[in-house]
Parts: sequence; structure tokens; C-alpha cells
Amino acid sequence: MAGSKLGEMLVREKSITDEQLKMAVTFQKSVGGRLSAILVKLGFISDENLTAFIARKQGLQVAELDAMIIPINLVKKVPRKMVEEHIVIPIAYKDGVLTLATSDPTDFESVEAIQFATNCKIEVALATKASITRALNRVFAEAEAPEHKSKEDLLKDLTDAAPKVATPRHQAFDDLNQAQLVRKVLIPLLLEKGVITEADLNRKARELEQHKEG
Repeated sequence: MAGSKLGEMLVREKSITDEQLKMAVTFQKSVGGRLSAILVKLGFISDENLTAFIARKQGLQVAELDAMIIPINLVKKVPRKMVEEHIVIPIAYKDGVLTLATSDPTDFESVEAIQFATNCKIEVALATKASITRALNRVFAEAEAPEHKSKEDLLKDLTDAAPKVATPRHQAFDDLNQAQLVRKVLIPLLLEKGVITEADLNRKARELEQHKEG
């Protein structure tokens, strides 16, 4: 969807005024940039409303990145320099098809560059530019955090650091089995649903370890 066509559609549906479109086009001619980004920057339409408008017109899904758990290994399918330069983030991969969340589905140059770099077929989903930036920052921060551990290591840490209370032998055995079962089932489920993050588990494991040593 070219910038001029997008602007005309926004005016036609009364999402912006004709005067606002003219001001944005004038601004674009003087400083460059994409018209959609300029409309948001000038405050004529919100990032969220613009994204929803484009999604509706092009029949694309809107990715709720703030509610998604995005593995660092998935993001690494695209060189970090490229995701940061083009402001995109991989959100799914299956059978050689890589799905990218982008705020501009008409940026075919970026899509082609990433397709060439990854040797994957690219599909796109929409997300606001701000949510993509937040997701990238979150994923890279968690990956670079000190003492970053796998889920299996985190589960072991939590099991080892749990307080141990003297109980009758048969009861202690039952309690241990139940506690281990809860950790093995509940914690991965909480991670999958996005209720907690691996960073949360890291922090709690350290707290329990410090408590045990104290």
C-alpha cells in the first residue's frame, strides 16, 4: 500500500483530515521518510489505530507481541543488524516459512533482503513499531542477562533450592514426588502462557539459593 494511497484511504474513512494529509506530505517532501510514520509522528493518528487500519484493509493479522514469548533462537534466524535496521522481529517458523512482525507490510525491499539472508520464504504479520522495538529489547536483554540458563537448568535450580522439612519417610516421598511433578508441569505451562519469563525464574532461583545458604 503506497504512502499516497494509504493517505487517501485514511482521509476517505475519516481517520485523518485532508489538511492533515497535506501537512504530512509536505513534511515528507522536506525531510523524507515513510508517510505512515510521519502521520504517527505528527500525532494525526496513533500507531495502534494505523496498524489496525492497515491490517483490516490488507487482511493481515495483528501480532500482540507484548503477550508473546519469543525465543532468542527464533530471532537469531535473522541477523541482529537486520532486525534492528528494518524494525522487524521473527515470531514463527514452520516448514521453511519465517513469519515476521512488521509495522510496514509494503516495505518489500526489507522483506527481500531478509529472505535472501535467511534463505526462507517470508510471510508478514502486523505489529506497531513501538511493540516491535519493545519485543526486540526484551528478547536481547534476556539473552544477554548474566547467568542465563536453560529451562531445564532453571527447573533443577528450583528443585535443589526448595526448603527441606523433616517429615515421616513415606510422607516425605509423596511430598517430594508431588512437588517435582508440579514444577515439571506448572512451570513450563506458565512460561508458555507468558505468565512468567525465564528471567523471573533466574531471579527466583537465585533468591532461593541465597536463602538456603543463609
